[in-house]
Amino acid sequence: MAKIGVIVGSVRSDRLGIRVARWIEKKLLSKNHPIFFIDPL
Repeated sequence: MAKIGVIVGSVRSDRLGIRVARWIEKKLLSKNHPIFFIDPL
């Protein structure tokens, strides 16, 4: 099974994409998908 990358695309202090990325991460992990989280901050 391939690893899935979850990428956050913003480094602003008030970014909202981190919430979506964490939600996606939680959903993928609950289905036992191997992931790696990429956060440029």
